[in-house]
Amino acid sequence: VRIAFGQKIVERRWATVIRANWLERAWTKLTARFALKDLYEVSFTPRRIL
Repeated sequence: VRIAFGQKIVERRWATVIRANWLERAWTKLTARFALKDLYEVSFTPRRIL
């Protein structure tokens, strides 16, 4: 679906939601911490003047 800038579209869809068990929830929380850590590994250097 492609929507041009300034346009609006409303769609209705069905979805099936299945709750994760305790092990899947724990695994997601554990791996999310490592993924968030990757976001912090950036360098902050001053801008160069062109």
